[in-house]
Amino acid sequence: MGLGLLLGGFPGLMQAVPLAPHQDKIDLNRHYQHLLTPPGELTIETVSIPAAATRFTPNEPGKYSYGFTNQDLWLKLEVQNPSSLPQVRWLEFLYPLVDEIVMFQPTPTGWTRRVTGDHYSLSQKELAYANNLLVLDLAPGEQKTLYFRVRSESTLLVPLLAWTPQGFVEQTYKYRLFFGLVLGVILLMSVYNLFLLFMLRRGFYLYFVFYICMSALYSLGYSGLATQYLWPEHPLYSQLILFWSISLASLAAWFFFKSFLELELCWPWSRWIGYGVVGLSLLLPPLTLLGYYRACGIYASLFGAGTVLLYWLLSFFRMVQGDKTARLVFLALCLNLFGLFLAVSRLAGFSLPAQVGVYSHQLGILGALLLYSAAIAYKLGKLRSQAEAAEKALIESLQRENQLKTDQAQTLEREVDNRTQALGQANQELVRLHEEKKDFFGITAHDLRGGVGTILGYLELYKTEASPEEKEKYINVLRDVAGSMVNLISNVMEVGFVEESTIKYNPKIFSLAQVLAQVTALETPAAHKKGIQLVLQNLEPPQRMLGDDQWLAQILSNLISNAIKYSPGQTVVTVEASLKGATLRVEVKDQGPGIPPKEQSRLFTRFGRLSAKPTGGEFQTGLGLYGAKLLVNRMGGEIGCEPNPTGGSVFWVTFPEPPQLQGKPEPSVLG
Repeated sequence: MGLGLLLGGFPGLMQAVPLAPHQDKIDLNRHYQHLLTPPGELTIETVSIPAAATRFTPNEPGKYSYGFTNQDLWLKLEVQNPSSLPQVRWLEFLYPLVDEIVMFQPTPTGWTRRVTGDHYSLSQKELAYANNLLVLDLAPGEQKTLYFRVRSESTLLVPLLAWTPQGFVEQTYKYRLFFGLVLGVILLMSVYNLFLLFMLRRGFYLYFVFYICMSALYSLGYSGLATQYLWPEHPLYSQLILFWSISLASLAAWFFFKSFLELELCWPWSRWIGYGVVGLSLLLPPLTLLGYYRACGIYASLFGAGTVLLYWLLSFFRMVQGDKTARLVFLALCLNLFGLFLAVSRLAGFSLPAQVGVYSHQLGILGALLLYSAAIAYKLGKLRSQAEAAEKALIESLQRENQLKTDQAQTLEREVDNRTQALGQANQELVRLHEEKKDFFGITAHDLRGGVGTILGYLELYKTEASPEEKEKYINVLRDVAGSMVNLISNVMEVGFVEESTIKYNPKIFSLAQVLAQVTALETPAAHKKGIQLVLQNLEPPQRMLGDDQWLAQILSNLISNAIKYSPGQTVVTVEASLKGATLRVEVKDQGPGIPPKEQSRLFTRFGRLSAKPTGGEFQTGLGLYGAKLLVNRMGGEIGCEPNPTGGSVFWVTFPEPPQLQGKPEPSVLG
C-alpha cells in the first residue's frame, strides 16, 4: 500500500482505483493524471504510448478546474473492479457546460470511443441527463487504463464522480427535489410580483419580474436542465440562452435599480451609465448569432461581472446617502458578488468542492432574489407610510385651507364693512367738497362782480377832470383789482381743469430754458409784491426737448406760485434744472414753513389742504399740486417733495433723459 502511494506521486506511475461495489459514489478527481496540449496535437495512439506517460502530471487533491482555455485536456485514470461480479459504473462530470468529452477504453483490437458533451443532443448521448454521463463496464477483477479527452471553448471544469446506477438515481432524486423547490420558489416569486405589478402599477415590478425570469432561465441553462427538458435535440440553444440571459438579466437589473433606487433623481449623470449598459447588453446577442462562442463567453463573463460590481457600488453609495432600502439591495448584490468570486476563482483555475458548485449557484440566485423581494417589501411599506403621511398632511392642509377660507371670508366681510364705512365717509367728504365748490364759485362770482363794479366805477372817475396824481392813483387801484380778478380766474381754471381731467397732449420740440425763463418772468410780479426774490440758477437742461411746453409751463407755474404763496416776505424762491445721471430734474426750493411729516400723505391729493396758510392771505383751492401731479404722470415723469436743508421745502419733478433731437426748437408761447 505504501509503495502504491509512493509510486502514485511520480509522473507515469499511478495506482488503480478500486471501485468497491458497496461504494455508491467515488470521487475520482484525486486519482487521475492530467495533461494539457494544444488542440489536436495528440491522439489516443500517441498519448497512450509509454513514452508519453512521463508528460502526465498527478492531479492535486480536489482540483478539477483548469481555467478559461481551449486546449485539449487529457486525463489518465486507472480503475479496477475488486469484486468477483461484473460492475457497471456511471461516470458523471458535474459541470454540464463542456463542449466534448471522449472516453477511450482499451480493447484487444484497439480503443473504443464513448462521447458526450453539450454539443451533443440527448439522443446522441449514452444516458439522457443534464450532466455529462459515460457508462463504464468492468468484468470481475478487471483493471483498465482509461483516457479522456476534454475540449471546451470556455471554462474547463472536470469534476468527475463514479456512481453505481442505484446510487446515481437516489442522488439525482434528491438533487431534482432540491432544484425543483428552488425553481418553484423562483417561479412563485415571479407570479406574485407579476400580480403586484398589475395591482400597484409600479414600473420596477416589471423589471424585477423580467430579471427573475432571466435568472431562472440562466439557472436552467447553467445546470443543463434546459437541454434535458426544453430542447433536447438542440443543445446549441442552451449556449445561446446562457449568453442572452446574462445580457437581458443585466439589462433588466439596470432598469430595476434605476427605478427602485431612484438613481437618476439622485445622480442625473447616471443616465449615461444606463446608455452604456444598454448598448453593451444589446451587443452580445448578435455576437452569439455569428458563432463567436469563445468570444461571447469571455464577453459575457466580463460584462456580467462588471455590471454586478457596478450595481454593488451604486447600491453602496445610495446606502451611504441614507436610503434604507438600498441596504437589502446591497446584501443581495453581495451574494451576487460572492457567486462572481466563485466563478472568477474557477476561471483562474481554483477548484472548490464539487457540491459547492452544484448547490451554491441555485442557492445564491434564490438568496439574492429573496433579498430583492425583501427590499421591495420594505420599500412598499415605506411608500405606504409616506402615502398615509401624505394623506394625513393633505387632510390637515384641507382643514387649514378651509379654516383659512373661513378666516378670509370673515376678513372680507369686515373689509366690506370697513369699505362701506369708508365709502360713506368719502361720500360725506364729496358732499362737503361739493358744498365748498359751490361756496367757492359763489364767492368767486361775487368777488368778480364786485371787481368789475369797482373797475367800472374807477373808469367813470377816470373820465372826469381829475388831476394827474388822482388818475395815477386810479390806475394803481385798477391794476390791483385786475390782478385780484386774474387770481380768481386762475383758481376757477384750476378747478375746471381737475374736474374735466381730459387734456390734449401736443408734443413738439421746444427749449426748456425758454420755458423756465418765461414761467419765472410771469411769476416774478407776484413774488415782488410779497418782497420775495425769485431766482433761476444752475441751468443745465438739454438744449432741445420733446414734449408739451404748455403742460410743463403749467406744472412749473403751479409749483412756483405755490412756493410764493406759502413763503414769507424777504425770502428766496429758487428754481434749478439739471441732468442727474439719466434723469432731467427741476427743483423749486422755498423758505416757507415746510410740510409736517404727518401731512405728507395729503400732498398732491384732490382738494388737499394743509395746516399751513398762505402768508399773503391768498385763496387756496387744494387743486394746484393735484393738477401738477396729473400732468407729470401723463408725461411719464415723477413729482415729489422733500425738506429743504436750509428750511422750507423742495418740490421736484423728474423726467427720463430726453433723446438728442435734431431740428430747431419751436418758440413757446405760454397762455
